[in-house]
Amino acid sequence: MHTRGNIGLCNHKMLLLVLCTLSTVAYAQYEECIDSLPFQSFPGKAQLFMPQENSPSRLYPKDYVPNEPNYVIEDRLSCLEGDVCLTFNGTVRSFIDYFSIRHRSYLTTMESRRHLYFPVFEEMLKKYGIPDEVKYLAVVESGLNPFAVSVAGAAGLWQFMPATGRQFGLKVNEYIDERLDLYKETEAACKLLNWLYSMYNDWELAMAAYNCGPGYVNRAIRLSGNKKKFWEIYNYLPRETRGYVPQYVAVVYLMNHLEDHNMYPDSIHYPINFDTITVSGFVNFNILCKELNLCYEDFVKLNPAIRTNILPAHMSYTIRIPTDRMADFLMRKEEILSLCKKAPPVIETVHTTRKIKYSGTYATSTGNTTKLYHTVKKGEALSLIASKYGVTINQIKIWNGMKNNYVSVGQKLLIYKTSSGSGNKAAANSYSSQSSATNAKYHYVQPGDTLWTISKKYGGIPIEKLKKMNNLPGDKLKVGQKLRVG
Repeated sequence: MHTRGNIGLCNHKMLLLVLCTLSTVAYAQYEECIDSLPFQSFPGKAQLFMPQENSPSRLYPKDYVPNEPNYVIEDRLSCLEGDVCLTFNGTVRSFIDYFSIRHRSYLTTMESRRHLYFPVFEEMLKKYGIPDEVKYLAVVESGLNPFAVSVAGAAGLWQFMPATGRQFGLKVNEYIDERLDLYKETEAACKLLNWLYSMYNDWELAMAAYNCGPGYVNRAIRLSGNKKKFWEIYNYLPRETRGYVPQYVAVVYLMNHLEDHNMYPDSIHYPINFDTITVSGFVNFNILCKELNLCYEDFVKLNPAIRTNILPAHMSYTIRIPTDRMADFLMRKEEILSLCKKAPPVIETVHTTRKIKYSGTYATSTGNTTKLYHTVKKGEALSLIASKYGVTINQIKIWNGMKNNYVSVGQKLLIYKTSSGSGNKAAANSYSSQSSATNAKYHYVQPGDTLWTISKKYGGIPIEKLKKMNNLPGDKLKVGQKLRVG
């Protein structure tokens, strides 16, 4: 523990106990003296010692901004330090000042949201044997916003890239994006963090690798002369990562000492109690919410991984509904699900984790639509199959969960074909307006990739054009990052 002079602030509990005891005795004598006065009340007595009803008990006037000395912050950090090293220095102090002086609303907002997410973080971190204080990393990553999406395409509370999410078991497709699911993404983050910790046996380096990837951390270790501590390889890390760990330390400190810096949230958010049900086949969630008298916004909050207002015919998924609506659902289950299977005229995007939006009819197994399977024959391409059944390539890819246009001989493809063909033609027309976006070629960044190597791989695309197409401010790439290449 760090101390200043002969007195350490967090080691002298006995001294504090004595002071508290003396204060209690003094207050008791004060009350006895006041009660003995000839008048019935003493102006200011309640206001002086009791917090106002429905208002926080502030240590300072509302607009006062404390500026704690370095030795106080250093000592407080030493009291908080557990398995994760919480080093205090000028860089950490600059982030503490940023959040506690120049941008005070950020962490008070985090405090208002912590009850929504921290209990789940704590339970999952404990399950995987990860230090509890690692939960504050999500504050740095996403600002506790489950719908947060970075410029590079990372999404969710723990900011997973699509490829990394799939690697750790998260579904990412047109209808489901489990990077936004609190429970599933937190478990995936725990698996990734444990894997990174097993590489370095140091939580600071594991966090740094979580931010920039182990490749950059390993490179920094080599350039530093094989040093194995974050602050020893600090100067060799990418600029963003150099600020990442100090920012984490500042967040840990302030989230535990908000009141000492006169920071209080305006409101506290609490989670909605829910139960789960598994639905399969075509389901319209707008109708489900209407039948359950459930606010659609609350449904989205409980099910952030669901990207559209429908579940397609070939999928099943477990959804969450408020506990107080569960009895009504169970009583009318067959009726509600039957109504939910009515095909909607338009597919609506609930929330966007991509820049493209789409709308159009979706062929289902109801009405005049036939469900069938096509076995790919030698020489058949996806375009030929789509033409044969009067559907679009994109529809076949969505129905079969395909990521590209490649098919193999003997592969079975699910097809939904309308008897008159009119429904699928309407769908083809509605999709044509977005064909340039959905048929675009993409490249997922692999370890060792640079803009130059990617340019050569795709026919010599000018590097400046690559940067412009992907809104890249510089040449830095992240492993798993999705780049448009054509």
